[in-house]
Amino acid sequence: RYEAGQLLFETAILDCHSANNITLSPALQSALGTLINDPSLDPAVAATCLQFPSLNRLLDIVDDFPIESLFTTRQKMIKLIGTTFATDLLNRFKTLRTDATYLPTATQIGDRKLKNTLLAFAVEAEGNALEAATRQFETATNMTDQLSALVAIINSAAPTNHKEKCITAFYEQWRIEPLIINKWLGIQSGSNQGDALQRVTQLRTHPAYNWLIPNQFRALVGTFSVNLPEFHRADGQGYAWVAEQISNLDPHNPQIAARIALSFQRASRCDLSRRQHIDRELSQILAAPGISKNLFEVVSKIKHSYNLSQ
Repeated sequence: RYEAGQLLFETAILDCHSANNITLSPALQSALGTLINDPSLDPAVAATCLQFPSLNRLLDIVDDFPIESLFTTRQKMIKLIGTTFATDLLNRFKTLRTDATYLPTATQIGDRKLKNTLLAFAVEAEGNALEAATRQFETATNMTDQLSALVAIINSAAPTNHKEKCITAFYEQWRIEPLIINKWLGIQSGSNQGDALQRVTQLRTHPAYNWLIPNQFRALVGTFSVNLPEFHRADGQGYAWVAEQISNLDPHNPQIAARIALSFQRASRCDLSRRQHIDRELSQILAAPGISKNLFEVVSKIKHSYNLSQ
């Protein structure tokens, strides 16, 4: 079921991308309607089948590297699903809300997974779904629900001041819990609303962030480096920011610096302008005094994987 669903999603997205026209085929609408509305389906299975193919997966399928247009197509299709099934999504979401005491049982885990998957689609339609996400964020009795609501809000078209209010509230609630703060950092650096670079730049100097702590560096820089639309910005600023963080970390932790540098591996698939941006940043990394053997090896191999002549 999962593989069939992924194939259906992938085909629909790529067809819409090729035609430059966002629609839901009858087959896809029927499948979505069943997954959203049929109470006889195992919620965990339904939630898994509703997982949208990642941009990374879609880029692996196509021959070229149309990152901006493919990202836009993917987001528009998610929004179309949210608006087409707006009522169904919220109605089913409400049936899965419960005041029962949190338990790590298979039943509750499945219900939470489906509820939060539906919420992620529903906020694309805005309106009452944003209110539902905010209410869940404010009243959640478990981390899964609160984090899912925060992700939905950050990745929605909610007003900036509302997003910042929720981000601040979460930080104030969990500021003494390092593992949870790592998630807080990662959620912001993974934003798909075109503001991730601005967020990570600000978080770089936030008192909660210590770039010498490996897990925090991974949460902020590592997450941003796999946030493909932001990392591969056409202006090259995403590359520049990550390269700077890698160079800063290298004298202290060359293993992690080299691992994050692998995010530049797609250089050979990028257009010439992006390759030029990447080449400039990799050259600066290699020119750093005392560059580690780990980082030098990774960056050198990447530089030899592409050319700048076409």
